Amino acid sequence: MDCKSCRENIPGYFRGLLSQAEQESWEHHLTSCPDCRREVAEEQKLTQFLDAWEIPAPRLGFETRLAKRLEEAKRPGGNWLERLLGGVHVRPAITGAMAAMFIAAVATTFWLINRNPLPAKPAELMMVQDMDMLKDLEVIQYLDLFENWEEIESLEVETEEQS
Repeated sequence: MDCKSCRENIPGYFRGLLSQAEQESWEHHLTSCPDCRREVAEEQKLTQFLDAWEIPAPRLGFETRLAKRLEEAKRPGGNWLERLLGGVHVRPAITGAMAAMFIAAVATTFWLINRNPLPAKPAELMMVQDMDMLKDLEVIQYLDLFENWEEIESLEVETEEQS
């Protein structure tokens, strides 16, 4: 028998659960292994201590308190808010007010997420506003030239070909 199986069989030895062959092999291993003998001695001391330990008597009224707690545990848990608050009893008006606040908070959040910050502008209005802004710039004095942009590009192509 090796040390691992010897240590696994310590509880079985103390309880008398080992077969005759296992017990003899276990005892033979103990004669040759000081580590396992030390382990068995520690286990034996622990077992003797636990056998000698006296369980303290319960305090006066223990059974009454226990019966009361068991009776409370048998009762249904109440509504979801009472279960959430851990047994604190909440009046129905407060429960309704909290539910209304929750619904209002969810609706407000939904509205804030899905609202459009600015109404969409028609493309023509945006172009007119952009053109008015360009007129104010001193750099662009001849805005009407941009209306014939294709002609200007064709002139550039012609001048490049001539050079």
